[in-house]
Amino acid sequence: MTPESKAMQLLDRFSFNNINDLDQSKQGALMCVYEIIDYLTDGEQDSAYWQEVRMFLLYIGTGELEAKADRFNLNE
Repeated sequence: MTPESKAMQLLDRFSFNNINDLDQSKQGALMCVYEIIDYLTDGEQDSAYWQEVRMFLLYIGTGELEAKADRFNLNE
């Protein structure tokens, strides 16, 4: 799975009660990714994949990936 598709999957999983609140979904997904990165860093494993996922999550809502995150109604 590409980092971009993983970021989108995490956003989808962190949207609660069918409410498409991008900020809350992003925060939940980013907290998850940060925990994974911390765990991998402590174990001295490569976390480059998760760093890319983090970057895609940060780009969503900034205009970089709006077309792919359109289900969160960014254009309204």
